[in-house]
Amino acid sequence: QERMSSSFATAFLEDLKVTLTKVSVTWNHWARLIGVSAVLFLSTGGFTTLFGSGVQIGIGLYALFIAGALFPFVWPVKRLKSILILFQTFYLCGALLILSSIPCFFDLFTFLGGVALAISGSFYVIAGFKSEDSISVEDLHSSNYSRI
Repeated sequence: QERMSSSFATAFLEDLKVTLTKVSVTWNHWARLIGVSAVLFLSTGGFTTLFGSGVQIGIGLYALFIAGALFPFVWPVKRLKSILILFQTFYLCGALLILSSIPCFFDLFTFLGGVALAISGSFYVIAGFKSEDSISVEDLHSSNYSRI
């Protein structure tokens, strides 16, 4: 029985090695998905802070503005295809997302949105360092959103 379990474990590890060599992470797709969650967190937190006072209201308005400005880029809107190509410059996009997340860390309600925004930006920077393929203008102008 020991021999059977060790052979099973060995076969499982071999299968795992083969599977892991075939897996490729596309960081820009993960950044886009986390950006969608950042939009949701920022809009929820920004709306909640509007019931606060003082600086909290300003951070809430900022979070709502960032969420509204970021939404068309992370969730492709058909009418804005020509503008979406701006989000394919991964270094610039990553730096802008990381810098725009900083004010969100100063309020409890927008903190989670700021974290998601910073993670999304760092994933875009990683995609830039890994020299990932960006989406071409032709893909954006066609109705093929499978690569987005």
